[in-house]
Amino acid sequence: MASIREAAEENTRVLDDPEPRVHFEQFGDSSLILTLRAYIGNVSDRLPATTELHQAIDQKFRAAGIVIAFPQRDVHVFSRDDDAELSIANGQERGKEQAWTGDKAEEEGNPAE
Repeated sequence: MASIREAAEENTRVLDDPEPRVHFEQFGDSSLILTLRAYIGNVSDRLPATTELHQAIDQKFRAAGIVIAFPQRDVHVFSRDDDAELSIANGQERGKEQAWTGDKAEEEGNPAE
């Protein structure tokens, strides 16, 4: 939490008063949810300040050896037999549900134009 607060204190867009605060909000799925509350002098500085803070926090975490674990998903696709062609559309096997082509639904045997 000290690295996050330090990043805010070093940013020229962040006001000294009220001072930046870091809060441990909650436990997430395999994560700790931390929130930085910092004030800026001009609303037009909001997006640049957010970007600068994110970059500075990332640099400080890397320098401290803090690694952010991002979720990983494994997707396994199996066909029912060697000759079967599996077409996935809209999360379903083609032929059982509608397949989506662009913004039009396509039903088996009735292709969208």
